[in-house]
Amino acid sequence: MLDVLVIVVLLGVSRVALWGVCWFDARAGCGPELSRKLLHVAMGAVLCPLPWLFDRPGPVVALCAVYVGLLIARRYLAALDNHVGPVIDGVGRRSVGEFLFPVAVAVVFVLAGGDRAAYLAPILILTFADAAAAVVGRRYGMCRYATPGGCKSLEGSLAFAAVAFACTHLTLLLVGTTGRAESVLLAIVVALVLTVVEAVTLGGWDNLLVPVGAWGLLKVLGGLPAGSLAVGAAAAMGAVLVLVVAYAVLAGPVGREAGVEGVGTRGV
Repeated sequence: MLDVLVIVVLLGVSRVALWGVCWFDARAGCGPELSRKLLHVAMGAVLCPLPWLFDRPGPVVALCAVYVGLLIARRYLAALDNHVGPVIDGVGRRSVGEFLFPVAVAVVFVLAGGDRAAYLAPILILTFADAAAAVVGRRYGMCRYATPGGCKSLEGSLAFAAVAFACTHLTLLLVGTTGRAESVLLAIVVALVLTVVEAVTLGGWDNLLVPVGAWGLLKVLGGLPAGSLAVGAAAAMGAVLVLVVAYAVLAGPVGREAGVEGVGTRGV
């Protein structure tokens, strides 16, 4: 019964957060991309404490199923879509990202198996790194490049990597049992790999692939000593550098033209 009460409270808090974003968007005129990312951050913040609220996956799966059900229902019930549609659909591109967000939360919670750090780090990356990439890329993005996931910017990708590093390092340091040096090296690997994943993923699927990928990296690399992680971090940095050089050589003028034409298409 307590789980049901907590689910009802979380749904109420989510509704208040949604109303707050819609109200702010109406008053400040922040635009569809920023308002969508504000909603992204608000919902992520609501769902980050789940390991402290539930000790089994059933209630979390049920909560996320309700979120997905409400997202589907709003397409058919005008009462549920009032004041919400412009925030969620205002960017004017087709994406399954809003559906995959709660799915990713449920999947990572189940995979984490009670490990709070293994849940929190991926969800923090999903919540804040993706939003930072979109906002920084749109506002400050000058060095643009085309990928299968749409037009991105170097500034946005750097923002994603920096925030993903901070989310991983601080979570492992404050919530997990990983040592200081190991948490830094592991965070470097996670940030670099997920930056590439975010850059090339289509149609909002990064909302699932990024957090699940973060959990996978933490699971596989979490128990390695600092020396092995240092090799992994060096390999990740080398691989990213090779990708950057290869893209610069192979894309040439075509890539630059695509970047100019695709300004503002960074995915959500």
